Formats: sequence, structure tokens, C-alpha cells
Amino acid sequence: MSLETAYPQVAAVAVYGSAGYTPIEAFGYYTGHSQGVNLGRPLGKRRS
Repeated sequence: MSLETAYPQVAAVAVYGSAGYTPIEAFGYYTGHSQGVNLGRPLGKRRS
């Protein structure tokens, strides 16, 4: 699963990081946008 958010959203980036998302290469429309944060994590077993 992948998502994109902007750097000013520090709290959002922290929440995604705590949920296991890590930085990934920019994708689609967001390729080349320097203010975005692209995060992803593998889909699998749901965490409890």
C-alpha cells in the first residue's frame, strides 16, 4: 500500500511511520514534487 502527504504535515508523517510505513520512491502524479512524502508498506496480516 502506498500513500503521499506533504512535509508540513509532521503529525501525519509520524502516525504513518508508527504504523509501519517507510519512505518509497515518488510515483504517478507526485514524481518530481519535492514537497511530498511518499510512504509505503507491504500488505499482509493485520496488526492487532
